[in-house]
Amino acid sequence: MLQPPRWAKSDSGPLPLNRGGRVRSNPCTPTSNRTPPEFVRTATHPMNRSGDDERRELMVRCAWLYHESGLTQEEIAVRLGVSRSTVSRALTRASREGIVEVVITEPYPEALRLETAVAERLGVAAAVGMVGPGEDQGSAAGRAAARRLEAIVAPGDLTLALGWGRTLARMIPHLRRRKTRRVRVVGAIGHSVAAYGPAVGAVVREVGDAFGAQTHILPAPLYSPGRGITDALAQNVAVAETLDMARGADVVFTSIGRAEPANPLVAEGMLTPAAMSELLRRGAVGDLLGNFFDAGGRPLELEEFVPLGLGLEDLRRARRVVAMAVGVERVPAVRAAVAGGYVDELILDSLTAEALVA
Repeated sequence: MLQPPRWAKSDSGPLPLNRGGRVRSNPCTPTSNRTPPEFVRTATHPMNRSGDDERRELMVRCAWLYHESGLTQEEIAVRLGVSRSTVSRALTRASREGIVEVVITEPYPEALRLETAVAERLGVAAAVGMVGPGEDQGSAAGRAAARRLEAIVAPGDLTLALGWGRTLARMIPHLRRRKTRRVRVVGAIGHSVAAYGPAVGAVVREVGDAFGAQTHILPAPLYSPGRGITDALAQNVAVAETLDMARGADVVFTSIGRAEPANPLVAEGMLTPAAMSELLRRGAVGDLLGNFFDAGGRPLELEEFVPLGLGLEDLRRARRVVAMAVGVERVPAVRAAVAGGYVDELILDSLTAEALVA
């Protein structure tokens, strides 16, 4: 088994660590019993390559020589005829882009305690991101969500139905770019107008780009003013095909919203303040993909705002639903989503997890 890379404590400064203690293979990542490929052991051949190709080749060369051959950064610089700082930057980028991964084989004890407590209390799996000093809750949950999503798509041959919003978007900066095999990312709901936060299409495209996956956006608005209009829109060929893909997804990955006057759906102008007031009057505590529910997980509908996308019954029938939630104020919504049978796995920050099991 490979040992933790020395660059975790390099005198040139630490490189960003994933949750790691050993290097794991990606398409270009070395393993300990392999001979470095010819292009690592020899000088660069004259080729008609783009600048991006050359930069990636340098990252792979440096990764092999550093992690597999055991060369120091200085020795790599001499061998490749570049500066030591260039080698350091190449190793940093190799980590960020998923060429080299570091994986801790044992879970962080406090996170494991909270994940176990949530599972015992609510009966669903959980992944918890520990909030570090000076870190906000969204970043901690986003980091945990990124690691979880990477693990989900890694085997390939998978369709992922994706939600939208500020919470879900918090994982995007933490995603490590990598190539996947036959992965499709599909919008689970209609478009937002993105005045308030990331639009559905933006989130789908960002995740698709990170994994080199096909992307499919649901070409319709999130809400329409009546069931008849929603049903008519759903008959459109492009809409129907995308909905079928989302309903047949292997995993639905979304977030749990809180029913409140400042809900993003109101800020986006997709729900009116009066509509939200009516939902609150009827006991709404949260939403999933624009579908609201009360504290018991019972659906709440408005005749003049009918969502187009995966509904709550679709989530109940889905193979697997993973939902993020950030902030102790969302605890009632999380409990209700679990009570309704809409969620199989939660991704939380540690403060929200503590509140759930208190």
